[in-house]
Parts: sequence; C-alpha cells; structure tokens
Amino acid sequence: MACGLLFHAVLGLLQIVGDATDPNGPRLVAVQHLVAEIDARLSEGGLDGRIGALAAERRLRAVVDGIDANALAGWRAELETAQAHLETLAGRLETLGRLKRRHGAS
Repeated sequence: MACGLLFHAVLGLLQIVGDATDPNGPRLVAVQHLVAEIDARLSEGGLDGRIGALAAERRLRAVVDGIDANALAGWRAELETAQAHLETLAGRLETLGRLKRRHGAS
C-alpha cells in the first residue's frame, strides 16, 4: 500500500514536471529530492526510510488481516453501546449539576 502510494506520487510528480528521461535533468533531480525527503521524514519517524516503512506496513497488515471481521463488528457494537451509556450519563450529570446550582442559589 505505502509502496504503491509512493510509486503513484512519484509518477504524478513526473507527469507534472514533464519528461524525466535525462538522468541529469532537473525533473529527475526534483524526484530524487522528493524521495530523499520522504526517506528522511520516515527515518526521523523511526521507520528507517522507505524500506522500514514498507516492512512496518507488512507487519501491521499481517496483524490486522488476522483479526476476525465478526469480532470487529462485535467490538464496535460494544463500543457504540458504551458510548450511548456514557452520553446518557453525561446528560444526567448535567441535569444534576443544574439542580445543584439552582438549589444552591436559593
């Protein structure tokens, strides 16, 4: 996925800047700078450049692909139920707070 996105980004840049067949041409240099910048940012992020980012993506994909879709749906339903309960509780606490302020003001 990340490799594909990077490839398409570089191809897009090539289309924007024009023909990059000249290895010393400014267009290819621009792409090289882009790739170097991406490598630097990925390295700063602890991913050891493009190679590390691709390896991390493969590891994450292996983990995520192993999660059962039905289990995810069940967890989502549980979280939605918990969210609804918390929203109800927040409303009740707000009501209680208004009653306390009103009682304290009298």
